[in-house]
Amino acid sequence: MPDMKEIPVGDEQESHSEIGPNTPPYIHQILVKRVKGQRQKVGVLIGRTDSNNKIKIGWSRTNIAKGDKFDKNYGLNLAIMRTYAQHTVPVPQSIIKDIVKFRDRCGRYFKNGKGLYSGTDTITDQPQRTLHP
Repeated sequence: MPDMKEIPVGDEQESHSEIGPNTPPYIHQILVKRVKGQRQKVGVLIGRTDSNNKIKIGWSRTNIAKGDKFDKNYGLNLAIMRTYAQHTVPVPQSIIKDIVKFRDRCGRYFKNGKGLYSGTDTITDQPQRTLHP
């Protein structure tokens, strides 16, 4: 398991180690998919806002085909690390629809959140609708 210690973040200079009492507010969703005919937990989505109220979404996806087992704590921490990342990690095709739905949920949850629907969708490369007219 990679080191989950402090992660530097561009100009925000925030850091985070693990989910705990001092963790900023976030929402999460456990992804459940059919694998070999059975429903299994396969990933985690995390939504949070940064210090500028910009909504950030992180994800983790277990590679069941390679024999990996789902670990909720590891998945949550990996997804949180990705919300603090300076560069985007390509999203697996199998969870794009889940992330698009989750993005809409984040927009409703973080009512003061900014930047969710500006410009082009980085997930699907399609023009986005505006959240606030």
